[in-house]
Amino acid sequence: MASLLSALCVKAEKSMENKPENQATESGRYLCADFSEDRSSLNGDTLSLPYSQNFTDYGMPAGWTEQLEGENVRSNWTQMYTSIAGGNTGEMRSHWQQCDPGITRVVMPPFNTMGAAKLNITFKHFLDAYGSGAILKIQSGTDGITWTDESWQVLTCPTNIGPELVSTSIDSNLNQPATYIAFTVSGNLFKYDFWYIDDVILTVSQTQFNNITTSALPSFGGVSSGDGIYSSGETVTVSASANQGFTFASWTENDTIVSDSADYTFLFENERILVANFEPISFMINLTYNPASSGMVYGAGWYNCGSLATIQAVPAEGFYFSSWKEAGVVVSNSAEYTFTVSANRLLTAEFIANPCYLYTVSYPTEGGVTAGEGVYACGSTATLSATPSYGWYFLSWTDEQRVVSSNPVYSFTLEGEKTLVANFTREPQQYTISASPNPSVGGLTTGSGTYTQGQNVILMAECNEGYTFVEWLENGNFVSDSMQISFSAAANRELTARFKSTVGLSESYAENLQLYPNPTNGLFVIESDHTNAAISEVLIMGVTGKTVSHLRNINPSEKMTIDIGTLPESVYLLKILLHNGTITTKKLILKK
Repeated sequence: MASLLSALCVKAEKSMENKPENQATESGRYLCADFSEDRSSLNGDTLSLPYSQNFTDYGMPAGWTEQLEGENVRSNWTQMYTSIAGGNTGEMRSHWQQCDPGITRVVMPPFNTMGAAKLNITFKHFLDAYGSGAILKIQSGTDGITWTDESWQVLTCPTNIGPELVSTSIDSNLNQPATYIAFTVSGNLFKYDFWYIDDVILTVSQTQFNNITTSALPSFGGVSSGDGIYSSGETVTVSASANQGFTFASWTENDTIVSDSADYTFLFENERILVANFEPISFMINLTYNPASSGMVYGAGWYNCGSLATIQAVPAEGFYFSSWKEAGVVVSNSAEYTFTVSANRLLTAEFIANPCYLYTVSYPTEGGVTAGEGVYACGSTATLSATPSYGWYFLSWTDEQRVVSSNPVYSFTLEGEKTLVANFTREPQQYTISASPNPSVGGLTTGSGTYTQGQNVILMAECNEGYTFVEWLENGNFVSDSMQISFSAAANRELTARFKSTVGLSESYAENLQLYPNPTNGLFVIESDHTNAAISEVLIMGVTGKTVSHLRNINPSEKMTIDIGTLPESVYLLKILLHNGTITTKKLILKK
């Protein structure tokens, strides 16, 4: 052992018989040359990590200090030019002294450990053993006064330990502006001879989690900032910024509102988890469909920005869904369309009528030709025509041998696939044409009779005294307001000539029936002063007596505006039928 001793200390005999416990004498455990230097004050300079020290320079390294606790405990840490711990020449050594109990530690300079959750310390060491009763350990603290034992400890024993490399962690007193780390011997300081340490390396092995953590709710509603690691008493500002379609609502902590300001400032005291809450802005989703009565749409209404909207289009019978359009542009070909709401929208469901196929057959084939077959939208109007060949006559249209029309031109609503037969014959058909007056005393009709298919029919209406002709009707439908009509016989027909009585015409009504402006350039007004004389119909006739226009007032009123700007300049006679049944005649001059 003599080769291990420094010139500063002369080691006494190691026999337990020569070593009185808890007593220090010149002939006892140690003699030290000089321990008068005060090395107990802590250096206030804070260092950054990583850090290493191999003790190659003379004396205590910069920032390193020595602390002693216990009665008669004396300075015993010395830098040595030896390599007992297994490193290069130059190491730190602690030697025994006759003190029980006592504590001696060599303290590394303070380190800034902000953001660190765990440190790793490696060092080489050798224990020159003597007996049991002392503990070698690593300690940490934040003020250099109060110390925490770290996980690495070695109990002294009669057997030497090392040289060996130690790698252990520092887990306490981190995330601080200043963290102190010490190599410590505690207990009976007589129970070891020497402890050597060398090649100390200190690094950050795990970073600290943020002690201020922020998040956005919902996550797509906006962004939050201000997360980080802060020191006690430091000013913290967290900020929230809403995404498009959202607005900031509040900062909450554990579901409790702590601020309604997007920028929240406070002093850091302890760990906090803050949530920036955002509220969606609502948008209207409007739906329509095209064409009318082609289907139904579902899902219109108000939606929060960022939420999912699902809309659905259901076609009506006879239609099928085509697409969803927005501003004329197709946005989906699916009847059920889901999208993220971010703005007001007007969407149109486009439906298309189911195709219906119409076929025609000529019977017999040589009897004539047909036109109008093809593909139609179901529910639309189809029009067929049959033209007989020379020497043939059209007979009828039949559907599954059922006569549906005796007119060669046949219009109907096509609801599904259909085949119609145009029937022709070499024998001309005979048709009955009937014309009758209404009322019967109102006048006479001529032209009734039996006509051969294709023969020209002329019907005439003549007024009796006290009546005037109004119109021709067929099955209640208007045909013509001309007293004479003509057409080709193609089917049996029953027509009615309607007359109006002119007997009892009140002069007062005629006098109070105003017509202005007269002359007119096209637009004129008929106005009655009597509420019981609302205007129902107006017949406009040329100077030859031919009716050129027949106007009906669906809702009879005391005033009626008429435009005859398309007629040529002339003098016209107006027959005005009032709602009470009276008729008056006015002259109107059209001058452009």
